[in-house]
Amino acid sequence: MIEKVEYIVVISVATCFLLIIFGYSFSLFFSMFINIKRRIRGENSKLRPCASCGHSISRSAHLCPNCGHNYGKESGIYNSIIACFILGVFTLGAGIGALIEFLPDFMGKR
Repeated sequence: MIEKVEYIVVISVATCFLLIIFGYSFSLFFSMFINIKRRIRGENSKLRPCASCGHSISRSAHLCPNCGHNYGKESGIYNSIIACFILGVFTLGAGIGALIEFLPDFMGKR
């Protein structure tokens, strides 16, 4: 009985871990394709309109100088095509490696 509970816990934890890794990899590749689409359309200018007042502000601005709208801290890594690709490949490889490691557990052979 205890072995079955341990087996279920191990499988549940491994499944959650794999879903998180593959989900993060998917989000990185999705960000990469969004950035490629922006570059093709020419939306890679240094300025963007403020969501609150519409004035042009820098893409790296945390606050609008006109109305004070807070954009918070934005990560620059998701705006880079190369960084998204490299991290996406790395996390995809880590996910595949973890899947290979946990595969005997999923098949019940350990």
